[in-house]
Amino acid sequence: FVPNRLYADILSTLNFGCGITSLVLTHNGYFAWAISIIIVGQLFDLFDGRMAEKHGGTKYGPYLDDIADFVSFGLAPAYVIIKSGGNFAWLFAFIFFTGVAYRLVRFIAVDKKRTDLPDGIFNGLPSPAGALIVLGAALVVQSYLLWAFALLSVGLMVSHIRFAHFGRVILKQIPKPLFFIICSSITVTIAFVLKTKNVQMFGYLILSSVFLYMIVGRKWVHKFGSSA
Repeated sequence: FVPNRLYADILSTLNFGCGITSLVLTHNGYFAWAISIIIVGQLFDLFDGRMAEKHGGTKYGPYLDDIADFVSFGLAPAYVIIKSGGNFAWLFAFIFFTGVAYRLVRFIAVDKKRTDLPDGIFNGLPSPAGALIVLGAALVVQSYLLWAFALLSVGLMVSHIRFAHFGRVILKQIPKPLFFIICSSITVTIAFVLKTKNVQMFGYLILSSVFLYMIVGRKWVHKFGSSA
């Protein structure tokens, strides 16, 4: 009963809802749950673009996608930084928030129009990965170290270091048996984290995942023969 062209908008709306829910959970002090919701939002964001390419979309779809990304990967992590405490938390939250905004605007206004940027290659670290750096660090380090991770994240996002798209490039290159093994391992790990309520382990898992993506993402950029 749902028209195909609405699939992408529905996923973007779900991503936006995850961002709003994360803000509420962060405000009430449920940091681990707030971060988990943002990760769920990233899954919706991973597939909304593919749905738009496959089934088309509405004229408001791109704007909805950008707003959802801005809330889930910019505003929500910035609020986590503020709630982590510290006299200068608001300053680093603002820097991160501004960095994500710049990253998204550059992607829309500049990177999408570039002919020298291969399909499936990002110019700078994508904002979902940048958000994961902050969110993972928020669970394992003190506030002043979290600020350093926030600056690292912003630096990578606004840089011109190229990374391969996880869904369009990396995921397609993973053999199916290995993909199922990885998914099973992640599921078991997450189940263990939920059972033991080990927040720090959850944080280390997030950081390990994003840094692994950065390594693999750089490798596939070089394999595609792109200059970086």
